Amino acid sequence: MSGSEPEGRRPPVGDRDTALTVGTPVQAGGTSSNWHPLGTLWMFIGGGPPAGVPAKRPHMSSPADPIRSGPSTTSTQHEGPGSVTPAAVPRRVIVRPPAPTPAAVQPGPYVPTAAGDAVLAGVMAGTAELGQMLLVEYSTTAVLQKVAEMARAHVPGVAEASVTLMRGGKVSSVAWTGLLAYELDEAQYGSGFGPCVDAARTGTARWVRNSREDRRWPVYLAGAVRRGALSSFSVPVPVAMDGVKVGLNLYSTTVDGFTDAARHASLRLARQAAVSVANRHAYDLAVEEVEGLRRAMESRAVIDLAKGILSFALTMTADEAFAALSQRSQNTNIKVLELAAELISRVADGDGQAATQHFRVSPPDPEPTPGEGVCHST
Repeated sequence: MSGSEPEGRRPPVGDRDTALTVGTPVQAGGTSSNWHPLGTLWMFIGGGPPAGVPAKRPHMSSPADPIRSGPSTTSTQHEGPGSVTPAAVPRRVIVRPPAPTPAAVQPGPYVPTAAGDAVLAGVMAGTAELGQMLLVEYSTTAVLQKVAEMARAHVPGVAEASVTLMRGGKVSSVAWTGLLAYELDEAQYGSGFGPCVDAARTGTARWVRNSREDRRWPVYLAGAVRRGALSSFSVPVPVAMDGVKVGLNLYSTTVDGFTDAARHASLRLARQAAVSVANRHAYDLAVEEVEGLRRAMESRAVIDLAKGILSFALTMTADEAFAALSQRSQNTNIKVLELAAELISRVADGDGQAATQHFRVSPPDPEPTPGEGVCHST
């Protein structure tokens, strides 16, 4: 160390340390000389420094320094040989606000443990059961309900679970295992903010370790504490469906209720749920397409039969019969399929002749010849 220290220099302070800047006797003129490291040591031990060991001069912080802001107190140090009466000694304490709760992200790499491996094994057994579900027997809502029940049964710390569905700008709970999960979900939907809404919307997990201390969603978390949900873990379900987002919400009644293994198990369950939901969605699309084709074929068969009836009764071609059906549909504002079905029904009842007359196309009025209708006087 040097014999003297540059004016205004101060020792470094760590991010989380509480630093005390203790003043020492100051000679006339506001500076000190012959500084010796034992001077500072003796100040903290108590009493004055030994004879011939000058005390360290104070490090004065700037009043505008936001890091070293805070109330000051005064204290008195013992005088060393040859020292003057000490001035008031400022003692400054670094006051830092509590670190904000970090936004929960995907858990880091799983570290194998005996307990954690047991948790993952239970979840894998549940997901195997989920994969064996017959899509013909379970709707998409039934699959998601099964996912919520598996989460409560196999993930440690889960008191209640639910599934959030976002589609077409609307958000709702499509599955839940108890009233606690349903009420907490609805509280988030009303305000549009909360861990389960954020997880489904952003595709990133949201972890609330302590509902009393987390500050990200103050209104929702205050209600969660009142209902007894002291921690939660919400994970997205990565479904491959346009305009549809799904989230799995897990609630615990204890602080920090989800271990690392529990969070990893939740992610695995969510991925398997996404596969099951995607398969059921593909099945629904296939059924809908087949049903649409069936209805189209039935409609075409009815219309073709009506065209045949008109062609035979009114002596016209198939194209002329379809044109007659179309014109009648426009005049009456009734669908062609309904007109065709009505025609077939009346023919079956024996009223075909009267029914077909409605479809007879009247010939256009002849154009008047030049001079026709003009009266000439003689």
